[in-house]
Amino acid sequence: MRRFLFGAALAGAGWASVALAQPAPAAADPDIAALKVGVTTYADVVRDLGAPGTTRTLPDGGIAADYVRTWTTVDRASFTPMVGALVGHSVSRTGSYSLRFDPAGVLARVDVAPIGVECHDSAFHEVCVNVIGGRPAPP
Repeated sequence: MRRFLFGAALAGAGWASVALAQPAPAAADPDIAALKVGVTTYADVVRDLGAPGTTRTLPDGGIAADYVRTWTTVDRASFTPMVGALVGHSVSRTGSYSLRFDPAGVLARVDVAPIGVECHDSAFHEVCVNVIGGRPAPP
């Protein structure tokens, strides 16, 4: 019985080290991070991200397009049979973005709202917090 418990503890420690060794999810929305100022056009953005939540015409004749986006990353341990239910987890993040386009429809600037929502979900808990710059917002 002691050998079984020792073996189970050793296996658990091995799986936990795999789960803890995973890189942290990207702090920014990967689709927004892929946009290139001076290159990406309004048509590219609508094709890749869908229609914006709101748009407005800027005084210089350009366009501001606003998006609220949520993306989720799941660690590799989540896909391991039986173990994933215990040590696997996912992180969902929500961010607000205002994309500014010049009068020719080319991306000129990306503004990121300072507050987002980050949720951590595992078999043992689910926690959602407001975050500013990747850190929990003060109460």
